[in-house]
Amino acid sequence: IIHISLRKFTTRSGRRLKSDYERLSSGNTINGLVLDLRYNSGGSAYGTRILLDYLIDKDDSDATIYSINNSSEVFYFGDYDDENIDPFGKSKFVLLQNEDSASASEITAGVLKHYDEALVLGNKSFGKGISQTLKELADESGIAIPFQSLLLPGEVDYHNQGIEPEIYYTTEPGSLSDDSQLDAAIQWINSGEVSGAEASEDLTLNKGHQRRDPSYKYSHRIIY
Repeated sequence: IIHISLRKFTTRSGRRLKSDYERLSSGNTINGLVLDLRYNSGGSAYGTRILLDYLIDKDDSDATIYSINNSSEVFYFGDYDDENIDPFGKSKFVLLQNEDSASASEITAGVLKHYDEALVLGNKSFGKGISQTLKELADESGIAIPFQSLLLPGEVDYHNQGIEPEIYYTTEPGSLSDDSQLDAAIQWINSGEVSGAEASEDLTLNKGHQRRDPSYKYSHRIIY
């Protein structure tokens, strides 16, 4: 199981995750992926588009990543990466989020949830679905001015709403070695269940899911 934690989106995030995943999976059998966006406040929307185009294989040229509500700008799958990660299915791919996951992180979570590509686990996200520009004032302070709203597929506005996890698991990690949310994600990948969690909707595992040794944890961890 590969655990990749992104704390900020840059223009290079998608390419970097792709490179790291392919390096770690080369010659190894990968049983699942945990994409950890807890405490990720956002960043480059372009980096998010590259990442999602790699994570989701959409043959439909009209499938949207997200759009901007005050313009005709719509971003489509297939425009950013012509290769895709080997599909896991929802039973083997978990996205972790918390109340500090915002903006580009919420695009990632919302799109993966919309297309049913990953299980979203953790707390409800922050709810920042706008882009801002910074204007410097005369006293050399600054003000952030919102100028556009970001919409998920289906023109869903998540600003001030946040992304609801499919499984609520609210216990925050005490340390890297004491992280019950990560343990819950790994438990889901291994068994299709999460002990002590609250499901926000009915969840159906992909057919052919095999129960694995629940003591098996992640074999690779990357945090950046």
